[in-house]
Amino acid sequence: MTNLEIDDPIYIERGVSLLTSFHSESAYSKIPLSELKLKNFLLKHIESELSIVIFIVKDGEPIGLMIGVISWYFFSEEKLAEDLLLYVIKENRGAISVLRAVKKYISWAREQDVAEISIATSVRIREDKIGKLYERLGFEKVGEIYKITC
Repeated sequence: MTNLEIDDPIYIERGVSLLTSFHSESAYSKIPLSELKLKNFLLKHIESELSIVIFIVKDGEPIGLMIGVISWYFFSEEKLAEDLLLYVIKENRGAISVLRAVKKYISWAREQDVAEISIATSVRIREDKIGKLYERLGFEKVGEIYKITC
């Protein structure tokens, strides 16, 4: 049993391809990539009851994906939903399908009886536009992320 709505092996292959593209465009592009690790990561979340994998599809072709997870606060028995990533190929950014994916993530998270739903952007891909979208959907900006690249 998986949480992937479209039961087609091509989605695994395409998912790895999308994650590879995400890596190459992101702030993490200088970190070595392992396609095997990407595939295992994707399969783990497809099979987990604590994850949702949403493929963004246009004309029957996967053009992006979003992955969300349920976790617990370290100080409480309450759960929270966190996104791990949202990525859409360059040619299709700004599409209504991105909005639908985020709304689906929110709906799924609420069904999991979470205390809080979080979503972030920290990869330096259109952060200004995606932040505005998140705010229009009711998310509040509550912090900053700081990094030291070693």
